[in-house]
Amino acid sequence: MASERECARCFTIRFAYSPTVTLKGGAASVAIGLIAFCLVVAPVGGVAGVSTGGPAPAPAPSVSQVATPTDAPTTSNNSTIQHANPDSASGSGDLSTIREWLSGRISETLIDCTEQTRVAERVACSRLDESYPDWASKYATVVQESGERGDSEETLAEFNKTRTQQRSYIEAVNDFRETKSKYERARESGNTSKARSLARELVADAVAVNRTGGQLQGQYQQLTDRTSLDLDEGSQTIEVVVENTTETSEQIRELEFVETTLQISANRTTASFGSPTRLDGRLATNESKAVANRAINVLVGEQLLRTQTDAEGRFDLVYRPTLLSLDSDRVRVMYRPARTSLYGRSETTVGLSVRQTNASVTVSRSDETARYGEIVRFTGRVSAAGRDVANVPVRVSLGERSRTVTTTANGTFSVPLPVPASLAVGTQTANAAVALTDRAISSAQNRTAVQIRSTETNLSLSATNVTNSAAQISGQLTTDSGQPVSSQQIQIRVGGTTVKTLSTDARGMVQSTIGLEEANGSVTVTAAYDPNGGNLEPSTDAVELTVPSGEHTGTGTSWWNAPTGFIAIVGLLAVLGTSGIVAAEALELLPTRILDLLSRKRDQKQSVSSEIAAAETEEITTTATADATESAAVDAELAAVVEPQLARGATDEAVIATYETIRTKMTDSLGVEKSLTHWELLEHVRAEASEDVSAIFTELTSAYEQAAYAPEPVQRDRALELLEVAQQVVDQTDQF
Repeated sequence: MASERECARCFTIRFAYSPTVTLKGGAASVAIGLIAFCLVVAPVGGVAGVSTGGPAPAPAPSVSQVATPTDAPTTSNNSTIQHANPDSASGSGDLSTIREWLSGRISETLIDCTEQTRVAERVACSRLDESYPDWASKYATVVQESGERGDSEETLAEFNKTRTQQRSYIEAVNDFRETKSKYERARESGNTSKARSLARELVADAVAVNRTGGQLQGQYQQLTDRTSLDLDEGSQTIEVVVENTTETSEQIRELEFVETTLQISANRTTASFGSPTRLDGRLATNESKAVANRAINVLVGEQLLRTQTDAEGRFDLVYRPTLLSLDSDRVRVMYRPARTSLYGRSETTVGLSVRQTNASVTVSRSDETARYGEIVRFTGRVSAAGRDVANVPVRVSLGERSRTVTTTANGTFSVPLPVPASLAVGTQTANAAVALTDRAISSAQNRTAVQIRSTETNLSLSATNVTNSAAQISGQLTTDSGQPVSSQQIQIRVGGTTVKTLSTDARGMVQSTIGLEEANGSVTVTAAYDPNGGNLEPSTDAVELTVPSGEHTGTGTSWWNAPTGFIAIVGLLAVLGTSGIVAAEALELLPTRILDLLSRKRDQKQSVSSEIAAAETEEITTTATADATESAAVDAELAAVVEPQLARGATDEAVIATYETIRTKMTDSLGVEKSLTHWELLEHVRAEASEDVSAIFTELTSAYEQAAYAPEPVQRDRALELLEVAQQVVDQTDQF
């Protein structure tokens, strides 16, 4: 079987030897790197003018030496996926061969991962994270160049969505099997209560497998319609796994639980929060035996209510609608048994129309004045018809910062918000609004004022690796108390001329390479922070550099001016990426004009990283160095997990990664089982954590569900906001 490196080389060689391929825009830069890489590794003579001082290296294998499709890999169920060798393509610019090869690899990965859910005890499928993203990106590039199958960005988005949904499906299958193993051990040990609890969890896990499997099948179809992939085998495997999972859960349900029926009637056909309805009900087994004299939980619409059955299984409830849509004409009522209960859940509906009740909201702030990075806590209460309103969303905003939380049982809310750098000095308004539209409770809003004070900043600058043509610079922007300031623009000036504008990262740092070709003897390099508005004061720092005299050394010019040498080194750096640029800087392999060009690309990536990290660092307080250090460590961990997804536009994956990072910390802090579903974990958080942590984790959980299961992707701004929300959870874990 051809190795991945060989096949990747096939791909680059195919581009290199396709003279009729026309590359434009971003694809052109990719192709230059690929062509140059082939020139470097192909069996051609050394680069003109280069002398290494040692024996010439052995030539790389020729195109004809690349493995052929006779070594095609097979999936675990012995079905062979055919791959065409790109080198065997006939005709100039034959992109269809490359597309066929990539289609085979991507199909193989997806089908193999799906097959693992059928035969493996626990599915890993590492290629989804390793090779798949690169193959998907290359496929989108081929689409762009061929112009045959629509927009390349949309194609790449479909690949990313498929990967996300494949991960969700795999996670659901793994959860089901892990729960099943625990259930079997509990039964073997005679632990009836634990077995029932795990059986209930198993039924929920089976529903998740069914849901995510269906979504993945639909996504397979979407991808098949848009691309040349054949995923029918994968869809059939999903069908088998879902069927087996459902059958197993039904068998365990029948073994562990007594099935119930629920009867409900309402005393009126129209209700509102101010004029509630009374619901009369009866809970019995399927054999009509009353579930008597029990405290039970009944979910009515969006509200979980607690009541007591009598000797005949009858009960009554008062229902005040809050989140029910004004378009509703029926409401769902569900019996929710305790996890260890003998009885199974049951549900029904009852006819009910809704009238809207006007709400009001109050809001106050913890501090009259605040400055950059300080936390202002906003508290308030939502009421309607003279009563507190529980479990309704309230969105609090301060400048560009905002957060949505849910009111507590007594209608109160509490939202901590950091003061952003962009908020102007002076009196500023914070807004609190009931975030509802066309619901039983109306929207409402109120405001409170905060005095914003200015904050002095400190900017430091240093330079290293100074040559007669370039220098590496680094700097840091902090407040006067030492707090790093992220996502701020720093101008770099050489001899009074601005040569670069850099953006600070999560640690307030900037770094880059600057050219010194025009310098003579010594030169002053200045870093300047001069914000346009906001509440941070400007600051500068400068260093005096002594530039070595003499001709520019380290590279020479004869080989650089040779066309082959130019293409080879630029192409190799394009393949190596940032690490290659750094190496070139350190070894002085390139003239500074080219280093500037390449490092500008790296600076743009640094700018993306800074924007992503902005929400993380704005919440760091200045009261304790230890707290700041811990927050910075968490910032780095979150950024390392989430930045790659956001940088390539995979917002759903970024949100899921954010949630999973915080979920791990939350389960460790609470000491609960890691196998809990996301909603079950949320119930534990609400029961054991502070109100603030509960509200924030509720927001994260809702966002995770949207990212994992909703058809529309999460917006990038929302994903960035959730990073900050995640930081809030970590900052408040000491409240458990």
